[in-house]
Amino acid sequence: MLTEKVKEADTHVIAGFTLYSTLGSPTKAFSEGLYLLRYTYGFMAGEPGGAVFTSSVSV
Repeated sequence: MLTEKVKEADTHVIAGFTLYSTLGSPTKAFSEGLYLLRYTYGFMAGEPGGAVFTSSVSV
């Protein structure tokens, strides 16, 4: 299961598709699930983390 892989990983890198300058819903749902795991169950406590978000809009 994906949760087990997240718990065992040393580093987490999440990349997502941006549509109309916002993160796609599958990626957003996954990142929100990680928040739940961290603050409800204490997974990933003390591990380094970071996020990068880029987007471009054509006019």
